[in-house]
Amino acid sequence: MRFRLAVAAGAFVMGVVLLLTACGSSSSSSSTHTSSTTTTSSSQRTGFQAGPDPCRLVTSQVIVTGLNEQMAQVKRSKASCDYMNAAGTAGVSISTAKTTSAGAEAAVSSTARTTKAKVTHVSGVGNSAIAYLVTTKTLSIATCLFAKNGTLVFLNVSSPNANHLEPAAIALAKAAASHIS
Repeated sequence: MRFRLAVAAGAFVMGVVLLLTACGSSSSSSSTHTSSTTTTSSSQRTGFQAGPDPCRLVTSQVIVTGLNEQMAQVKRSKASCDYMNAAGTAGVSISTAKTTSAGAEAAVSSTARTTKAKVTHVSGVGNSAIAYLVTTKTLSIATCLFAKNGTLVFLNVSSPNANHLEPAAIALAKAAASHIS
C-alpha cells in the first residue's frame, strides 16, 4: 500500500511537471493558422508524447544490480513501469515522455526550483538531471528526474530505509539514460 502511495505521488508530480512545462512552452510556440489547415514545423511543436518504453530502460535485472534487491514488475503502461519487492515495502517507478530538448530540460529546471526537498544536480545522466530524497516516518522516496535528447525520465525509488536510496536512484537513472539515443 505504501508503494502505491509513492507511485501515486510520483505520477502526480510528473503530471504537474508535464503540465507546467507544456503550459510554459505553449506561450512561446508559433503556428500559422488558416481557415482550413494548421501548419506547424516539427521544431515548433510543444507538449509531450509517449517516450521510450520505460520497462526497457529499467529492467528487473538492472534493479537487482543497482539496489541489490529482487523486484518484480507489477504494473506497465505506455508511459510508466512499476516494480515492487515481494514484501511490498520497496519499489521502483519509472515514467517517460518525449518532447523537445528545450522542453525536457525546462521541466528538470522547473522541478529543481519548485521541489521543497534538497535538490542535487547530477552530472553524467543525460543533458540535465536532478535528484532529491523525501523521507517520512515510514517511507523514503528518492527521485531522479533527467532530460536526454528531448526525452524526460522520472524515476522514483521507495523504501522504508533511506540509506543509499538517492545514490541508488541515480545509478538506475544512469542505466536508463544509457538506453536513450
